[in-house]
Amino acid sequence: MAARPIPAWNTLLGLMAAFTAAVAAAITYALNRQDIAYVTGRNMVGYIGFAMLLCALAGPRIASFTTAALPIVLATTGWAPDGRARPWAWVLQPAQSGPATGASLALLAAGAAVTLARFTPARYER
Repeated sequence: MAARPIPAWNTLLGLMAAFTAAVAAAITYALNRQDIAYVTGRNMVGYIGFAMLLCALAGPRIASFTTAALPIVLATTGWAPDGRARPWAWVLQPAQSGPATGASLALLAAGAAVTLARFTPARYER
């Protein structure tokens, strides 16, 4: 039986995808100075972390569907009656929102930790 560091490679792949999204957002922001570039990069980092976390905890099929549904659910339920984004709807927050950036980084850190620890459902450990 071979011992390959698959959890480490999966973690590295997720972190590199998040890094690539952040760098692309930084370059885009430097070129056009629009906040949407930063927001897109921040949200991509959060989505990648969310996908890594769910993939390790619930499996890849549930993770892909749930990660795809996340922005839709937050966009439809995350607005307060006064037109402002609710605090828990981190993807809807403005570019200057520290808590939204913290939420994205926390999701990435949690996803990386769980993926690296290889917490996978028993049905996927074959």
